[in-house]
Amino acid sequence: MAATFAGLDLFSSGPHRIVPSKFGKIWFSPYTGTINPNGYTDYFERREPWLLQTGRLIATTHSALITLVQAIQTQAEIPKTGTLVEANGQSWSSMTLLQVQLADRVDRGRVYSVGYELIYVNLNPTA
Repeated sequence: MAATFAGLDLFSSGPHRIVPSKFGKIWFSPYTGTINPNGYTDYFERREPWLLQTGRLIATTHSALITLVQAIQTQAEIPKTGTLVEANGQSWSSMTLLQVQLADRVDRGRVYSVGYELIYVNLNPTA
């Protein structure tokens, strides 16, 4: 089973993995935020959680590969927000597909393939 984003099967053509990263709070250095009664900076902001998905799109023809790429590109350019569901059932809601980075070349052989990296960000994390 492949991962899905916003109910769309965009990644079943090849292997992929999703790695959570950058959770928690952002701390600002002393004297850059509000000074609390104790005389030191006490300024934290919630970090927008983000996920990194890496993988490879695989197709039997170059035009079919371009179609797969364009389907993902369209979701990033909207930008689309939805639930990202990993193949093992783990899900993250309210994720926005923010960035797509393709590998520097298309590999050609019996099949056509290209590596990719996607970044999803939760732009409205709960406090």
